[in-house]
Order: sequence, then C-alpha cells, then structure tokens
Amino acid sequence: MYEEFYGFSRRPFSLLPDATFFFSNRKHDDTLNTLQGALSNQFGFCVVTGEIGAGKTTISRKLVDIIRSDYHVGVVSNTHEAFGDLISWIASAFELPLHDQSRAELHQAFVEHVKRVFGKGKRTVLVVDEAQNLSVAGLEELRILANINTDAEQMLQIVLIGQLQLRERLNHPDLEQFKQRIVVHHHLGALDHDECLDYIRFRTTCAKGDPGLFTDEACTAVYHCSGGIPRLINRLCDTALLYGHAESCPVVGIELVAEAIKDQQAGVLSSAIWKQTSAAPDTQPPLPIAHPGNDDTGSPPTLVATGDRQTTATVLADTPTEVEVKPVASVPGKDEETIEEAEDKSRLSRRARWIDAVSLLLFFALILVLVLGNSNLSG
Repeated sequence: MYEEFYGFSRRPFSLLPDATFFFSNRKHDDTLNTLQGALSNQFGFCVVTGEIGAGKTTISRKLVDIIRSDYHVGVVSNTHEAFGDLISWIASAFELPLHDQSRAELHQAFVEHVKRVFGKGKRTVLVVDEAQNLSVAGLEELRILANINTDAEQMLQIVLIGQLQLRERLNHPDLEQFKQRIVVHHHLGALDHDECLDYIRFRTTCAKGDPGLFTDEACTAVYHCSGGIPRLINRLCDTALLYGHAESCPVVGIELVAEAIKDQQAGVLSSAIWKQTSAAPDTQPPLPIAHPGNDDTGSPPTLVATGDRQTTATVLADTPTEVEVKPVASVPGKDEETIEEAEDKSRLSRRARWIDAVSLLLFFALILVLVLGNSNLSG
C-alpha cells in the first residue's frame, strides 16, 4: 500500500521473520556469535530464550544461512504434540522418507543418516524453534537422539530456541540429565532506546527507503510503547506508515505514531487508511476495523459499516494490517443511528470504558513528557 509512496522496495516492517533484515547490534551479535562458537567447539546442546517477538526466529534463520555450507542443517518449528510425533518432524526436516514407519524405525533411520553424513565429513545440526512447546517426553527424546555422540566426536548438535517458558520446562526434575548436557544457555533481551532508533533506521534502509523517514521523537515514542521488542516496533511502525500514506505525509512524525499507539491500544485502525484521493461516487465509505482475538471465542469479530452498501471488514489475526473485505446483503429497516448504536455496544463489550480512559491518559502523559523534554533541550 505505502511502499510506492515512500519509495520502498518492499515492506520494511513486516511481521514475518526474514534473515535479510537481521539487525546487527550488541545483543543480537552476541547471541549469533555465541551459537556459532558453541557449534565450532562441538557443544552438544545450546539453548536460546527470549521474550515473545524479541527476534529469536530471525536470529535462528540467520544462523542457518551462515552455517549451512559447513554443517548438515535441519530446522523443526512444529513442536507442539498436536502436530504429530517429534521424530517425524525431525525426519522431514532432513528429507528422510517416512513411508508409515514406526517411531522406532524413524529414530533408527535418523541415526543412520547422521552417521552417513559424518562419514562424509560434516556434522549434523538440528535447530528446534518454538522449543517451549516441547513436552518433557519430547525433550527426553532429543536427549536420547544425542546419545549417538561419543566423547571424541559430536556427530549431532542440537540448538533449542524458545520463549521464557522453556527455562521453566528445563527445570523439571525428570530433565536433570538433559540439563547437565546444556553447555550454552543464552538469553536475548529487548532493545534499548538507542538500539530501537537504529533498528527503525536500519529497516527503512534495507527496504531502500529514507533512513530519516521517522523523526527522532517518533522513534522515541515507538520505543516507549513497544518496550524495545522488535515485533511490537514493527507493528507500530507499519501502522504509522499506513496512516502517513493515507494522509500524504512525507515524514513520519510523533503525531502519526501517536495516532497508531492510540488506535492500537483501543483495538482499532484509523478509518483514514481507507480515504482515497480520487474516490468514485459509489466508493465504499471508511470501514471500522475490529481488532482480532478480543472476544471470548477467539475468532476475529466483525463490524458493519454505515452507508448505501454494507460491508464487513475483518482483520486477519496473523497480519493485523491486512483486511479481507466481503460484501454482505444490506439490512432493511436499519438507519445509520441504529447501526451506530450497535457498533457502540460492540465496542463496549470488547473493552470497558475505563480501560480506554486510562490508556489515553497514559498516552497523552507520554506525549507531554516528550514535548517538555524537547523544550528543555532547545532551551
């Protein structure tokens, strides 16, 4: 949507992990270098933990890109028991034929595969993402797989990457033997203020945009709202760019970020993103957009817009800035006032009024602090 307006070659703040957007800074470089050093020194088990959205998956993909030529690498991210046996996913990661084999047969086939690869001069590295979803039995299965190693040679090395719950899981009394084999346990923290500013400029530069597109004040506001978590930074910046494009703003200032913060806290996106510079007479009116996952059922709610043609807009849960628009039949006997009342009731059911009031007060307090800080600096 906004890529052409701002001169981007692609979206700079996509929520999808992408190794080409790896942000080289002290925290991320330390994590990457620690993993590379652990593999070079033939450590059996390495563990990396971090907050949700801290950039763990991006780092793991960068690691795989770096080591792929020197190691035989497989990546498993479907770690929940509901998705099937872990050994089946491991065999699939290394492109081993399944053929309805039993777990014991798959285990043996993988062990033989690792031995063959080692005989050709390469060690095998298994990267397990979302490892916090592994059960105690799954982690124990990994320990048993690692029994292929000897004191002299590490044919199989395993890297576990997961959220903070992985630390708790590893403290289970049945995993004492597993814990003793972990040589490296590294935690990835959030970005600090200066790193957040550099991160935003880095992402815009990678997408062939202007590194100064976001003002310093806007970056500071993003940092305070996101806590330095890259995924939250991406969400706010992506939304601010949508609003900037809708309002034809050449620079993303604190006002646009403020609007993005306010609307995300309220669980909506501004109707400004639907305004077109040359709207046709029968163009659909601006659409109210529902924030996903706010109801008890877990399914995205829908809102009906006022106007001659009724339209339902639903925000997709995994891509909060993309909208699926489906025309629906008009509702006879419904005037604009009735529809607005229905929308008000829907909003009240999703979020109590006092929460909105507190969020707005906190937000405007942040803006006041930033403005006073800038005044003191200029004085």
